[in-house]
Amino acid sequence: MSKRVGLFAAIGLVGVGLSAAAIALAQDAQPKAPRIEDLAWLTGNWSLNQNEVTVEEHWIAPAGGTMLAVGRTSTAEKTLFFEFLRIETRKDGLYYVAQPKGNSPGTDFKLTKMIEHSVKFENPAHDFPKSLEYTLHADGTLLAHLEGLEDGKPAEDDFQYSRMAK
Repeated sequence: MSKRVGLFAAIGLVGVGLSAAAIALAQDAQPKAPRIEDLAWLTGNWSLNQNEVTVEEHWIAPAGGTMLAVGRTSTAEKTLFFEFLRIETRKDGLYYVAQPKGNSPGTDFKLTKMIEHSVKFENPAHDFPKSLEYTLHADGTLLAHLEGLEDGKPAEDDFQYSRMAK
């Protein structure tokens, strides 16, 4: 093999290597589809107390493409409200499904935004909430923010949870 052919072969191999590296970088630069495992930070027992009313959410860790939770609002004497919650993986993305008072079927909210410790789900056809967002703050508190319409007027609600003692 002549030196010229060997040089062209070496240049070709370098070019192939650079092309493969460029493709790999381009694939890494594309946003990855959100996965249920990315929401592991939501796992745990959360509560807030206000005016002798306790609001709780208990989320179990992601497994099998879902996260499951139960929510309860209560006083010392009685349960005022409860709901079953889940976040599930579907072919077209992640969905938050709420079943207030155990109602079936639940109401679906599709994931529309996810960054490191914040996630937003929306259902524009629903009245309240139309959107709900969970954000884990640096101090360890969890904010659940709901927005929508009540009686045709814009409304919102915030739940500032702390981790429950074990």
